[in-house]
Amino acid sequence: MAWRNKARNALAGSVLALLILSHTEPVQAFTGKLDALWQDTNPVPRGECLHFLVKAWPFKLYRGRTSPHDCLVKAIRDYRNGDHEEAMGWLQAAFCPDREAQQNLVRQAPAVLDYLLERYGPEVG
Repeated sequence: MAWRNKARNALAGSVLALLILSHTEPVQAFTGKLDALWQDTNPVPRGECLHFLVKAWPFKLYRGRTSPHDCLVKAIRDYRNGDHEEAMGWLQAAFCPDREAQQNLVRQAPAVLDYLLERYGPEVG
């Protein structure tokens, strides 16, 4: 009887792990989106994106009229300088207003930032 409970718990744990993994977008799914954002130099974000809070402390830093491309440039620079929090803020700002993509980015943050640094880092001074 005890082995059945252990087997059932192990199976439930495996199913839960698969469900969690199936709801996170793999880094490869972001590469096309990041590449498209890199090409988007339109300096006029829409609506709520103008007031997207990139970093709240020690001062409030808003996206303002920064293009998606420039958000990625700032993310790369901040990541290089060791400010991973601000880098992630700029990366999320580039994906504004897509909240689902922003949440998935947070789950994949190191891999996504590494991809940006490797792919576009050489182009950022």
